[in-house]
Amino acid sequence: MAIIKPNNNTISAITALPAGVGGKVLQVVQATKTDTFTTTATSFTLVTDLAASITPSATSSKIFVTVSIMGQRSNDNGEVGQITIFKDSSNLINASSPGSRTPSISSGVQMGNSNGDVNAEPYSFSILNSPSTTSSITYDVRVKMISGSGEFYINRVEDDLNNNIRGRGISTITLMEIAG
Repeated sequence: MAIIKPNNNTISAITALPAGVGGKVLQVVQATKTDTFTTTATSFTLVTDLAASITPSATSSKIFVTVSIMGQRSNDNGEVGQITIFKDSSNLINASSPGSRTPSISSGVQMGNSNGDVNAEPYSFSILNSPSTTSSITYDVRVKMISGSGEFYINRVEDDLNNNIRGRGISTITLMEIAG
């Protein structure tokens, strides 16, 4: 089998993609939340320890944000909980014509049932952002309830009893700088 030597270089001598070829992962930053979090807030509230900062190396870079959460909304009266991603102090989700609807990654109801307090919900989502800057940027996960009577739980289930059918988990946010 022949070995192709681009520009007469050995394979190990190639350290960068040719000019104009994007898509290379330049850096990866991750934050992992291992403890629990609970809120009754009716406005988007930062999930502590679920934020990460990255400084792009070029204004043409894109940031690929991936979030994985173990959580649950309380099952009282079909409470609605929402999740979103913020970039610095702004909601990164820009839905068209939201009207009174909240731009969010996830919006759902935990319906009350006999096992509602032991069913953890997995949330996983990603978004590609073009920040057009070489300054440090912070991405974070925020959650809220629509009314103050419900609770949003991260890394635990509602009743959180210490037995083998209740779940505890971890949540992560990962940032990847992609060459533009």
